[in-house]
Amino acid sequence: MLTLGDIKSSSVQNVSGVNPSDPSFTQYVNDAVRMLIELGHGGSRGWWGTVKEIEGFAYSGCFVWPADVIAVLGIRTFRGGLNISNQWYDYINPTGSCNDWARCWNGRPVIEFHGETCLFRPIIASPVQLQAVAESAQDTGKQIVIYGDDLNGNELLTVTGGVASRGITLTLGSTNVTNIAISRVTNVQKPSTIGRVRLYSYYGNAPVELLAIYNGSDINPKFQYSTLTANGSAACNCPMSVRALVKLGFRAMSINSDICPIDNVDAIKSMVQSIRAREAEEHDSADRHEKMAMRRLVAQVNSRFPLEQFSVAFKPFGRDELNHVTAGMI
Repeated sequence: MLTLGDIKSSSVQNVSGVNPSDPSFTQYVNDAVRMLIELGHGGSRGWWGTVKEIEGFAYSGCFVWPADVIAVLGIRTFRGGLNISNQWYDYINPTGSCNDWARCWNGRPVIEFHGETCLFRPIIASPVQLQAVAESAQDTGKQIVIYGDDLNGNELLTVTGGVASRGITLTLGSTNVTNIAISRVTNVQKPSTIGRVRLYSYYGNAPVELLAIYNGSDINPKFQYSTLTANGSAACNCPMSVRALVKLGFRAMSINSDICPIDNVDAIKSMVQSIRAREAEEHDSADRHEKMAMRRLVAQVNSRFPLEQFSVAFKPFGRDELNHVTAGMI
């Protein structure tokens, strides 16, 4: 997978006009990737790297989608296919593969999109205490703020010197946990970090549970979530494996470890040239570079998905090759 760090060390720096360490370079790359995604989609196959199969778990019937997923093309669980729907309409009609679900739940199962959450896993047994752990020692001392409700349903507040502020703060690199029991988390704010940050929950004597993993560039993490339901009820309380075919959208990159959804350095390079040419009012040159970027993406898709290509074996002499055929014999 192509990362921002890979792009910085590539030949893109030769056409950007700025040093890769300059924020303008990252801005050029982000603009190029965003425009490439918006200009085309590679047909039903998507641009290479933008359509992926993902696998995860639904907890208590709740499944959280990665932040860069913009469209769900298909969903399966170990019991078969799922119908995708929301409160207005159904995306996909159920097929015969859903029969196992219907027999299991005595009704037609669906996966419904509901909104956004900042946790990968919902808090089931509340109240809990939280702890944030940084994967990189370079993030020691940085602080994240947790917003939500306490044991009594009141908003989480921190009182310092008689002045109350919203949320409670956790310091990375320490072992401290929240000194307030939490029943619900509504928002998380964190600074940009070198490594990922893990958010854990504790409650009573129960084992530690991982609630979320935030990437370094996640400063206000929000993720779409869905529920697996049948006849209006949650699917089940046990973790359920979910596999889905999804399309990835644009998400701004800021640190070297961020993944680039367009896995084609040459296309990004051409698009950066197009952007710079357009800024200089050289629109003909900009159009040429833009078309070159699109051609590179199309060629990449065709080389990996040769759906329109096939080989033809023409053997007028039966199964034998031509060099095995002798005069007067076929």
